[in-house]
Amino acid sequence: TSPATRWAPLLDTVFQHLGTDQGLPHADVTALAQDGDGFLWFGTQDGLARWDGYRFRVYQPDRHNSASLPDNFIQTLHVDEQGRLWIGTSGGGLARFDAIHEQFIRIATDKLGNVHVNAMAGDGNGGLWLGTQAGVTHLRDPGQDGRAAPAPAEADAPQVAVNALLRDARGRLWLGTDQGLLWRTDDGKGFHKLDLPHNGTAP
Repeated sequence: TSPATRWAPLLDTVFQHLGTDQGLPHADVTALAQDGDGFLWFGTQDGLARWDGYRFRVYQPDRHNSASLPDNFIQTLHVDEQGRLWIGTSGGGLARFDAIHEQFIRIATDKLGNVHVNAMAGDGNGGLWLGTQAGVTHLRDPGQDGRAAPAPAEADAPQVAVNALLRDARGRLWLGTDQGLLWRTDDGKGFHKLDLPHNGTAP
């Protein structure tokens, strides 16, 4: 018997179930990310959980602590080019996890256009694109202290709920909205809608 044949039975994928019995705060996991330190993060409908390979650590809002998670319903997670974790919530806007102090830096919601942050993507220059219930927002250099500067209003930015964002290999931004799929022009001066087939036929 060849060595490959002997080892073949051990190559089957093994899945380990991690649920509320293992410390996950809620069974409905809404977002996943791996930060620059290698920790796995799970956004749920009742808080944020960090998995270190052995156990969960759970983070939830504390109304008496401004450095806590701003909302327990996590919509989206994003790890930026520096390996930092950003958290988009359903009702508390945006926050960044401060790994050194084990706390959260909240971004003032008046800079976001809406407190419902559904999606995030990096802009390639240290900033963030945010998809919200009211459209898309661009934050330039969010910085270390949460005092993010909103970029000037985007020309022809759609005033619709943005549910997904992707910056492709060319640097083009794609938006998944409740009105269809859009992409930002290469010159950054507008957005175009991409017509998609509907019920098997072109619109």
